[in-house]
Amino acid sequence: MDPLNTFYNHLNENKDNDKQLLLKIDIEGAEWDILDNLNEILLTNVAVLIVEFHGFEKINDILIFKRVLKKINNIFSVFHVHGNNCSNLLSVNSKLFPNVIEVTYINNNYINSKQQLNVPLNDTDNMINCFPWQGYNLNYWLSE
Repeated sequence: MDPLNTFYNHLNENKDNDKQLLLKIDIEGAEWDILDNLNEILLTNVAVLIVEFHGFEKINDILIFKRVLKKINNIFSVFHVHGNNCSNLLSVNSKLFPNVIEVTYINNNYINSKQQLNVPLNDTDNMINCFPWQGYNLNYWLSE
């Protein structure tokens, strides 16, 4: 089996160190450790970051969630959130929460100004990942 390669090595091997990149991370739960250990400087060339976050049932290890989200939020702003209906909802502080969410981030260097749009999340995102299950309504997030 070939050894696993790192994001840093991919950047160097492909001479992408100074390019604006789109990075998609969908690695079935390993994203937390990868992002936790990734040097923040490597993310500065990423213009768009798309992450499918798994493992919210492990919320008892909240420190890794906080570290990773703080690292991402230092560089990026949330552009889009989608609750993936491939697994059951979790109850977190008496609120239902998808066990898998897909988040698209934009690098803050590409944003001139920010404003929160109060649009219904389910109206703008009707994609159902796993047929025939219903999609998840995340509109209550707007009132939090």
